[in-house]
Amino acid sequence: MVNVIYYQGSDGHVHCLGDPNYLEHHGVPGMKWGVRKSPERSLHTLYKKDRKANKLLVKSGALQAKSARKRIKADRMRAKASKNVGTNKEAKYERKAKSLDRQANKLQKKAGKAMSKSGKETSRAAKYAEKLNKRDGALKNTELKKLKAKHLYVGRKYAVKYVG
Repeated sequence: MVNVIYYQGSDGHVHCLGDPNYLEHHGVPGMKWGVRKSPERSLHTLYKKDRKANKLLVKSGALQAKSARKRIKADRMRAKASKNVGTNKEAKYERKAKSLDRQANKLQKKAGKAMSKSGKETSRAAKYAEKLNKRDGALKNTELKKLKAKHLYVGRKYAVKYVG
């Protein structure tokens, strides 16, 4: 006879010790054990990671351009202020110039953050591609007949970029 001990754990569940036929599950309900992503999903994930990095890079460039336009506008306001020395308009133009400079500085800060995020996302995409190659050579050994058309387009572009 097997000596079986039941006890209530800190999680509130009843546990069993000593029964070789008792299987205790420590995972999350609904978790799929040992299931890997299909190659087309892996390629699509890689595509999304790279696309996110590119979007951040474009956003950074747009913010820098907007910042430059604000600085040019601020310089114009200062020029107007210097033409109207001693009038009410001088103070008005100086206030506008200061405000535009603050806005330009904020935009420049945002552009820097977007640029650094872009670099991080690019490295994440590269690490993910490396991980896919190590794991059964998913990018190299994918059978193209099994892939869907939308994944083929994405896969060709990014498999060539990361695999070579």
